[in-house]
Amino acid sequence: MSAGAPTPGYSNSARLCVTAGPLAGPTICRVVSMLAGRARCPLDRLDDALLVCDAIIEHAPAHATDGRISLEVAVDESSVELRLGPLPASVGDAILSEAAIPGIGNVLTQVASRVSVQPTEGERELLVLVIDFESSQPSSGPVGLAG
Repeated sequence: MSAGAPTPGYSNSARLCVTAGPLAGPTICRVVSMLAGRARCPLDRLDDALLVCDAIIEHAPAHATDGRISLEVAVDESSVELRLGPLPASVGDAILSEAAIPGIGNVLTQVASRVSVQPTEGERELLVLVIDFESSQPSSGPVGLAG
C-alpha cells in the first residue's frame, strides 16, 4: 500500500450543530477539511467539498427554524458525504434551487457526485450531498469557468 493510499475500510464521521452566524462557515469547513484530509481525499475533490460547504453556509441559515445548522459529515476511503438536516419538508429542494447561479448553474449539482433529498420521520428531510474521490468527470477548476 502506498503512503498516499487510505487504509482499506477507513471511515470517520462527525455531527455538528452550529449556530447560524459568522463562525458557522469556518467551523463547518474546518471539520470537513480535517475529516477529508485524514481520509486522504484528493485536493481537487477537497476543493469541491469546500465549495459545497460554502453553498450550504450561504443558503441553510435562511431555513434554520431554530437558528442552527445541523450537519453530519461522513468520510471513507472513497467519498465525503454531507447530510444537512433534519430540515422541514421541502427545505432541501428550496436550498437546491437557491444554489443556482445565473450563467453558471447549480453549484451543488455540478460539484457533488450525488445529490438527494431523503425523507425522515415526522415530515422532515435530509439534503444529502456526496463527493466521490474518483470523479466521473475531470475537474476543470472553479465551477462555471471554462478551462
